Amino acid sequence: MICRADTVGVFQIESRGQMSMLPRLKPRNFYDLVIEVAILRPGPIQGNMVHPFLRRRNGEEPATYPNDAVRAVLEKTLGVPLFQEQVMRLAVVAAGFTGGEADRLRRAMAAFRRYGEVEQFYQRFVEGMLANGYERALADQLFDQIRGFGAYGFPESHAASFALLVYVSAWLKRYHPAAFTAALLNSQPMGFYAPAQLVRDAREHGVEVRGVDVNESEWDCALEDASSANSHSLTHELAAHDSRVARACGPCASEPRGVSKRDPHAEKECELFARVRAPETERRAEYTLQDRRVAHEAESPPPARSRFAALNAAAPAGDSPADWGRSGPAMRLGLRMVKGLPQTIAEAITAARKAGGPFRSMADLARRAGLGRATLERLARANAFAGMGLHRRAALWEILALDRASGQTPLFDALTSDEPAVELPDMPLGQGLVYDYHMVGLSLEAHPVELARNELDRRGVISAGEIADIATGRWVRVAGLVICRQRPETAHGVMFVTLEDETGTANIIVRPPAFEKQRRQWVGASMLSVFGRIERQGAVTHILARNAEDCTDLLPRVTVRSRNFH
Repeated sequence: MICRADTVGVFQIESRGQMSMLPRLKPRNFYDLVIEVAILRPGPIQGNMVHPFLRRRNGEEPATYPNDAVRAVLEKTLGVPLFQEQVMRLAVVAAGFTGGEADRLRRAMAAFRRYGEVEQFYQRFVEGMLANGYERALADQLFDQIRGFGAYGFPESHAASFALLVYVSAWLKRYHPAAFTAALLNSQPMGFYAPAQLVRDAREHGVEVRGVDVNESEWDCALEDASSANSHSLTHELAAHDSRVARACGPCASEPRGVSKRDPHAEKECELFARVRAPETERRAEYTLQDRRVAHEAESPPPARSRFAALNAAAPAGDSPADWGRSGPAMRLGLRMVKGLPQTIAEAITAARKAGGPFRSMADLARRAGLGRATLERLARANAFAGMGLHRRAALWEILALDRASGQTPLFDALTSDEPAVELPDMPLGQGLVYDYHMVGLSLEAHPVELARNELDRRGVISAGEIADIATGRWVRVAGLVICRQRPETAHGVMFVTLEDETGTANIIVRPPAFEKQRRQWVGASMLSVFGRIERQGAVTHILARNAEDCTDLLPRVTVRSRNFH
């Protein structure tokens, strides 16, 4: 998984640079992860240590050492100093530094971006190496590498602690993808990827993701039994559920957040850092005809198109990335995902549901949780009433009907009967998609670029999923939402842009001339069409951009903001 850079959401190795490095370095053990964490830092990069290390690791050139003393310091990193501790030891064994001098050198390296701090040791280091019989060229070469640490390099101990977190988070992603994704969503904002990309990645790994629902969602994203649909949909399902819980859960039935011991997957997930929910034991079996009709007709959201199609064909039986989450729990989006919904209101909803059972209707929810019109409209636009048989348009219409029936403030206080459901067609896909992104920041129904695919086809734009089948050196045009921009100082003005469409992602490299020529497009567009040449380095594919076109107007009402890093 790590070697093929399937690391979205994994601590420290999810960035564009790390995902490009992973297939080249191919970590095989824990210390390889320590090196992976440390090598893409300003120190090793500016000290020109990355490419020599990769060439030596891949057997393209030998690692040589002037003597056994230097070999003892640098052998585990193939002749290049990647860690501050190695620099200190080199200063002692090769240049004759005392322990105190080596420690002052360490402090200079630790002075983040204070480049002159390391330079003051140049004469002492070179003269010390010459006095010990080393050649001037080697002394200058080693100090050039050390000089890079003035821009910041990791201590080995720091890299090792990070590598442990890399390993743990990668293990969670591989074996508990639902819990892993739920925990990431509950910790937002953080990391390189927005919730839309995290959810997409989870679905591509076989996790069933369920939408926000007033009768199912807690404040946090949580886990549910994947074998059952919404537990509030049908009367006969509720009756069966109550008896099933009594038999299966026993003492756990009285604990809303308990986990049935008969569900090994849920039991394991409970030990992780995602919140696990077991079905509530007290249910009301009062549902309208509208509930039953919609529950029978409702279909699960279409599965996300997998970017692992080629990998799956070559993966060992039972180890296809697209199957990793299929045998585990589903993930329910929490009420925290609804933009503008305060946690206090969400907790009022869950408390009312726990005290009196599932909500039978919107009016029932409004009365028991004390919700006003603005909150109900927010929930309706987030499609949070779908579980009780109300799609967005019907839910918004019912809010108006209830408002008229109430005729007072606070809304619904004196309401004693439910307004009959009005039969309305659901919103078109495009309008629902707009509401999804506006209210939740993602959609489980479709990707925004799908709406523009016909126009993109007319313009000769290929999908991201087609890039793998096109020969290196070919010129192509690809388009997608801009989900990430990076322009690190160490890249000397080069910008890295990640585009996403309904089939996957495309990695774009923008060199300074192309960037300066179209700065406004590269910096400001939400959706870009890029013309460029396909380039490959081993298993890493990217497009070297020549020009770009702002295509944001193809999705005028879908708001998608990229995550930008400098």
